[in-house]
Amino acid sequence: MDTDFVPAVSNDPIIGVSLKDITIVQEPNNINISARLYLPKLTTTTTQKFPLLVYFHGGGFCISSPFTSKYHNCINALVAEANVVVVSVNYRKAPEHLIPTAYEDSWDALKWVASYSSNNGGGGGPESWLNHHADFERVFLARDSAGANITHNIAMLAGSGDSEFGLNVEILGIAFTHIFRGRILSGRSLYIRVVPQRVVYDL
Repeated sequence: MDTDFVPAVSNDPIIGVSLKDITIVQEPNNINISARLYLPKLTTTTTQKFPLLVYFHGGGFCISSPFTSKYHNCINALVAEANVVVVSVNYRKAPEHLIPTAYEDSWDALKWVASYSSNNGGGGGPESWLNHHADFERVFLARDSAGANITHNIAMLAGSGDSEFGLNVEILGIAFTHIFRGRILSGRSLYIRVVPQRVVYDL
């Protein structure tokens, strides 16, 4: 279930979308955060700017990835139709990596994306697609199920005004469907609020 893998083809000859797989964070202590990066067809200049969408896949925190056909096909079509640059984040999942790992990985990925903004002295990172084609005045977050829960929580964190977590990038909007909001355990509602390095359960 959700274990198939669609390879990254450098350029789709039909719809003109380019894509590649990248590593965001790779450290010796088993931290490996990757992503699939999508670029729409360039129609004007080699520095044409597009809105930037950071996408967090669903799967109950334990299955799926940006590389499965379900998510790849969806985002490929979205990029072609909406003309957006997409960073589709592959966070670590349970049971090998329990909550709050998925949130922390996603937050680290969003910070990595924000580091390319000129507000953060960006423009000098290794990803030319972000340097040349991402419009950091038009940044959005999206997705479904567990990914929607992640999106909701890190958007609140990004907009909290807390200088410790500031991104120096304005998020214009978020879009999610079928958000995973929690479960009923022993008659009590379990909701998850997360900040980096800490998880708090409201019971």
